[in-house]
Amino acid sequence: MIDGSAGAAGSAGLTRYQQLWNPSTCSCFAAGQKVTMADGTYKFIEDVEVGDLVLDAYGNPAPVLYLDQPPRGDRILWLLNGTLLFTSEHPIVNGDRDGFLVLSRADWDREKIGTQTLLAGDGNEVKLAYPGVTPGVTKLEQLATGATIATRNGKSPVRSIGATKYRPETLYNLVVGGSHTFYVNGIAVSGWSRDDDFDYSKGEQK
Repeated sequence: MIDGSAGAAGSAGLTRYQQLWNPSTCSCFAAGQKVTMADGTYKFIEDVEVGDLVLDAYGNPAPVLYLDQPPRGDRILWLLNGTLLFTSEHPIVNGDRDGFLVLSRADWDREKIGTQTLLAGDGNEVKLAYPGVTPGVTKLEQLATGATIATRNGKSPVRSIGATKYRPETLYNLVVGGSHTFYVNGIAVSGWSRDDDFDYSKGEQK
């Protein structure tokens, strides 16, 4: 369950991994949100482990390759359709499942050029560059009211989106294989989406 009582984050209490992390190059979700697993069950995003299989936006199982658990820093969490708490640079799968929507293109651009510290299955830290998707190859459009997003039940219009005062210290994301997508609270999102090995216009591996 989401606990809205957390205050602003400081450096005290952060793990070594979190201290190595650059919050300006991340896209993540608040704890307490449900990830749909490949077998139809759910796990809170903070409880998902490397090697788990999640359900991707195209109905296929996708393996969790790495965990992303950075500090929030000074970033704002946004609330989408009253259900999804996320950061402004995180891509959301569009309703046609042939591209992504982002709230802040500028924040997304910063994330794409950054190297991020991830957690492997053995708990060791791994530094990887986020490849992202290529505008012009994969659709990347503005997330705003009136747009359509992919959901577990098909698609839904964006009815509301707004900044929150929720300030957790730690955020969570998953790096997944396959289509590099998964569901959080029933909304399809990027799990380190990349179009060098997946064609989002066709919904299939290259």
